[in-house]
Amino acid sequence: MKQKIKAGILVLTCCISASLAVQAQTAGLFTKNYLVKKAPDESKSYKLQGEDRALNDGVTNEGGPWIVYSDRADNPTYTRPGGEAQKKSLGFMEPCYVVSRKGDYLGLVKYTPDLKLKGARRIQASAAAFLGWVHKDQMLLWSNAIKDSRTRFYIKAITAYRNEQAFSSLPQHVGNDSILLFATPFHKKPVGKSMMEDIFYIYKQSSNGKEYLVSASSRIFADSAQTAKIGWISKDLIKIWGTRALFFYDDSLSGKARISFYSDSTLGNRTNREKPMFVLDKSNAGNGTVLENVFPINGSYRFNDSLQVLKTALMTDALDRSQNEVYSVSGKRLTYADCQKTIAGNDKLNIVFVVDGGPDNGKYLPALATTLQNLEISLNKSRQFKQVRIGSVIYKDNLKGCKTEQYPLSTDYHGLSRFWSERQREVFSCNDQYTTQAVFKGLSDAGRMLYPYRDESNIVVLYGAAGANQSAGENWSDVVSQLSVVGARMLIFQSHTHSDDAYNNFVIQARDLIEQTASNIAVYKKDKVVDYSANILSNVDFSLIGSDSGVFHLDYPAKSMIQGYVLYPVNREEMQPIFLGSSMDSLISQVYRDNKMIEDALIRYFLTIGAKNTRVERQYATLYPNYTNNYVPANFLSSNTFRTRSFFIPAWTGYKTGGRQAAHIKTGVLLSAEEYQQLTARLVRLAGSGGYNAGDGGAIYRHIKKTVKKTAKEQNMAIGKPVSELTISEALEVLTGYKSLNPTWTNQPISGIKSSGLKAGSGLSLLTESRAKANWLQENINNGDLQFINNGKTYYLISEDHLPDALTEPETEAAMK
Repeated sequence: MKQKIKAGILVLTCCISASLAVQAQTAGLFTKNYLVKKAPDESKSYKLQGEDRALNDGVTNEGGPWIVYSDRADNPTYTRPGGEAQKKSLGFMEPCYVVSRKGDYLGLVKYTPDLKLKGARRIQASAAAFLGWVHKDQMLLWSNAIKDSRTRFYIKAITAYRNEQAFSSLPQHVGNDSILLFATPFHKKPVGKSMMEDIFYIYKQSSNGKEYLVSASSRIFADSAQTAKIGWISKDLIKIWGTRALFFYDDSLSGKARISFYSDSTLGNRTNREKPMFVLDKSNAGNGTVLENVFPINGSYRFNDSLQVLKTALMTDALDRSQNEVYSVSGKRLTYADCQKTIAGNDKLNIVFVVDGGPDNGKYLPALATTLQNLEISLNKSRQFKQVRIGSVIYKDNLKGCKTEQYPLSTDYHGLSRFWSERQREVFSCNDQYTTQAVFKGLSDAGRMLYPYRDESNIVVLYGAAGANQSAGENWSDVVSQLSVVGARMLIFQSHTHSDDAYNNFVIQARDLIEQTASNIAVYKKDKVVDYSANILSNVDFSLIGSDSGVFHLDYPAKSMIQGYVLYPVNREEMQPIFLGSSMDSLISQVYRDNKMIEDALIRYFLTIGAKNTRVERQYATLYPNYTNNYVPANFLSSNTFRTRSFFIPAWTGYKTGGRQAAHIKTGVLLSAEEYQQLTARLVRLAGSGGYNAGDGGAIYRHIKKTVKKTAKEQNMAIGKPVSELTISEALEVLTGYKSLNPTWTNQPISGIKSSGLKAGSGLSLLTESRAKANWLQENINNGDLQFINNGKTYYLISEDHLPDALTEPETEAAMK
């Protein structure tokens, strides 16, 4: 009996001890501390449904306390693992410390910024709140986005339509012309907004694989996780773009080279390959957004000695809208192509300055240069138009060879200023015996200059003093007709006035010109306006209104459908140039506003009543099999209000060494601000301390090999083969993410750098280039030409011109030949 009692006491004591041991870890019964679990430090493969790319989770080897985040709103915790009694409810992205783990369940303590860890990872129990137990699948277990398995660089995903499921998914995810991000994987509680072609980083997928948790940042922090731009989005509306490497079409070169994109990788076989899905050449390169004009390099293989096959993707419009149509208020049939033509034209502004170049007006020309400078600043700041070109016509009577001269439309503001300066020096060499000037001739030349761009936004600025010489050979009605056909909004500025009737005639002719051209342009405007609310007036008044300052204008939009200004001095004085600048700013803003009203109405109509006959383009039909012979759903079309070519099309293309096409293909990288800093630091590391010369092949090889090994270890990267067998291009990709297509580096392993001759020179070239390009990148970190804003973040588009490449050889290399 005594033995049984002793045995019972022993069992009870063991049970109590075990229970207290568990509580000591989770509740701090004896230690009065929670012991926070150490963060996992071994990254594992991670499979995203619908992606064929090898990925790794967001685990890093940084160690430290394990912080996890609630991946949904109203996330219940329980009093015990797998229990039914609820203890707390976690908010979306609420950070927590992990203090215990049982199977798939985590024991959590509330994270607060002022909660101090004692010792290694201990928290004083009296200062912490135990939140309960939750299944790990309902938590985000890491603070970093998932990465590419091979390079361990963050993958960049882009909001786009990946397949035909997007046709049904989009309407559920759109609100107020934006894509919604949700606080749960069940489309509940919107927490953020996005546009198409926004760059995101993926953190995890939902349990059914249909939703992705994404953020605008590649890393989240416990103190700011709940205010970061992060949320759930349907996988049908986002696609992995790539990591860093890309290529694009260089349209700055002459020639007719093109890039063909194919649906599979058999493009090298000329016998069996299909026709290209898409062809990029000089005619369509540069149109659209930044991400529509760069193409990721997501893989490559060498087909033969001269041809590399690249795995890539393109952003395009996969919809066939050729049968879409609406009618304008004038009864004209408008196709979708007409709509696109109008929108594209509205984005481009052309301004022609028609200037009196005679001696009487010559001394007032410097004011134009100042006005042009201010205009350039204003246009760059407003960004109302995607492209602005400026040109000029200098008119004067043809005496002593001083004939009308022109500066063709250009984006070069400084070139126009120089043109005016040179013409000003010639002003007084013209023995101009007439007060009147060849105004009509100058305006007619301006109309002819603008005619090729008649479907764009056009402004003519007449800057003079005396009226037209009626015998100058240009007919008044022809001038009005020419300016009306090109839709030229007029701004007429009289620099000064005298008692001669010619000066009064200038003002009379100016008022008549503006009123008559405005009346004509209003008729043309009705051909592309589909909604009467877009400034279509029944009682139109094209007379000018003004003030004592001498600034008169058409009463747009109250009584006039068209914009226009006349400025002239009162009481025979000079007109202050400041009025020219302010009136130009107002006129440009009015033109932009008018364009937007026309565009918004067109888009609204083509998204609804005009979109009934929309199909998928034939070349993309295999990606949308259920819509090969069916119309695209109307609710998708009405939800697709984004003015982007946002269909993500996987593709393959070829890069042929030495071919005409190769000259037009430029490689580069797309980097976040953090990645830009990292790339610069990696190039500095690769460049080393310097001091190498042509005979140091062995030392250069060892330095490069050591640098690559060190970087691979830091990134926890599995290279897949010995470092010595990497080509120079591959080594550079390990370090920076840049994929060089230069044959000198794609064919040569770094082990060849040890030998003498050209190969050793390639190693020296790599170090020399790395140092020079690192310095340039450091100096140009704030260079606006390299930057663009996407999803609220700064990104850099760096071309091969600013990255190490083997196009040039160092001088020391010549000595080795």
